[in-house]
Formats: sequence, structure tokens, C-alpha cells
Amino acid sequence: MKKKINVQAGGSSLFAAVRTIVFADIVMGLDNMLAVAGASKGHIELIAVGLLVSVPIIVWGSKIILVAMEHFPFLIYAGGGVLVYTASEMITSEPRLHHLFSGDSTLMINLAPILIIFVLGLGWMINFFFPPAAFQKDNRKLRTCIFLKV
Repeated sequence: MKKKINVQAGGSSLFAAVRTIVFADIVMGLDNMLAVAGASKGHIELIAVGLLVSVPIIVWGSKIILVAMEHFPFLIYAGGGVLVYTASEMITSEPRLHHLFSGDSTLMINLAPILIIFVLGLGWMINFFFPPAAFQKDNRKLRTCIFLKV
């Protein structure tokens, strides 16, 4: 016996849709602040400049970035590589983990490339073997139309 499951992606009211958008904006803003703070390595001037540059790009350039990622999917992997590189720099410069890297400089040097290859390779394999429904051939045109109208 098959059971029908009704899955609804968004809210059924205007309030639910607005709540979802506001929550997504808060999460993206926090993510952006953490990324800028991590990349600046504690320099308050770089944090200020990074936020002054990145926030307008996110607010006004999100449509352009979305279309660019649609046409050039490698940009997603390039951005992921930058994030993994930044994370590896934060890991190697963490004072509490310094004892792991002080005796072995090859680990410290090779950590970034190893993590980048691992994370991007894992992401590619997941996308290749388990493609999301939005990326399957049947839905590609529909997905593109939805994104371009947003």
C-alpha cells in the first residue's frame, strides 16, 4: 500500500513567507559577518571595510550573483574553496590547536590544499550521485524561470 505525502515548500500565508525571508536574511547576515571576521584575522579595520563592501554586494548584487551562478556553476565551487581556505587558516592559527602544528610544519602547509580537495570533492560527488530535484533535467527550465522572476 502506497501512502501519499503532501509536501509544501513554503508557507501558506503572507506572514509565513515574510517570516521565512526575514529568518533567511538574519542567517545570511550572521554568516557574512562570521566570514568577514574570520578572513580579517582580528583586524577591526578590515572587518569594517569588509562589511562595508560585502553588505551592499549582498543587498543589491544578489540577483547578479544568482544569475552568474546559474550560468557558471563553477563559481559555487570557487566560493566554497575560498571559504575552506579561510577556515583552514583559522584552524592553523588557533592558539588552542597550536600544539598540533608546531612540531609538523608539513601538516600546517598541506592542511589547506587537503581540506579544499576533500570538501570540494565531497560536494561534487554528492551533487553527481544524488542530484537535487531542482537540478534534474525535467525541472531545469522551471527552476530557471522561478529564479529569474524573483
